[in-house]
Amino acid sequence: MRNPILGLPQRLAAVTVVSLLLAFGAAVPVEVASADANNQQNVVQEEIEVPGDAVSSGGVANAGSAMAQAVAVVRQLNVQVAAGDLEALANSSQTATNTAGVTQTVVAVAGDATATDGGTATTGYAISGAMAVVLQLNIQIMALLSPECVVTQVASNDANVDQTAAAISGEATAAGANSEASSGNAHAWARQFSLQRNVQIYVCTGRNLGSTGNQEASNSLAADQTAAAISGNASALTGSGAATGNTRAWSSDLQRQVNRQIVID
Repeated sequence: MRNPILGLPQRLAAVTVVSLLLAFGAAVPVEVASADANNQQNVVQEEIEVPGDAVSSGGVANAGSAMAQAVAVVRQLNVQVAAGDLEALANSSQTATNTAGVTQTVVAVAGDATATDGGTATTGYAISGAMAVVLQLNIQIMALLSPECVVTQVASNDANVDQTAAAISGEATAAGANSEASSGNAHAWARQFSLQRNVQIYVCTGRNLGSTGNQEASNSLAADQTAAAISGNASALTGSGAATGNTRAWSSDLQRQVNRQIVID
């Protein structure tokens, strides 16, 4: 039986080569038969803002404002490093793919204010927002020390995020002297963070586990969020007052997917 310590210098050398390549940003040799990297992202955003109407007939009417905002941040990165025997590199391959889809629908609607005959009507404001952050990373490293080494590395990340946020403030109606009606504010917010990462390291000496190796890693994520806040209507007649409270809806989600594959043979 071969003493495992005898192979230690070669293994350390392989790891050292890979470390130096990463540290100094060495280029991947052109002899690698296949080193494919692909990033795809599709972001669809829809923002709808509808301010309230103010109607006054002998009174005071104040309609609230509406604000809707959608923010999407997608970062995709592939790092592929290969070093070693040229014949082995020509027979080996690295494939990395990142795919991200983000759909955001944000709606803010402020209620109408109607005041007549000395009344005062005020509607609250409506604010809605959606934020999605998607980070995808693939790292593939191979060090092939023997011409008999044939290594295949495949890594993929797939994320689909669907967010809907709606904020609607109620209507306010005041009819008659000294009447006051006010509807509350509405806040709706959806937040989603996704991290997907694959790390594949293969050091092949061609002696211990054989000359052929495969590494496959994949992450798949689907996130669906809905946040809705609706404040009630307020109606006041002569000499009376009516008010509705504020509403708030909040949805927050954090997803983290990590695969690590390390082989030293």
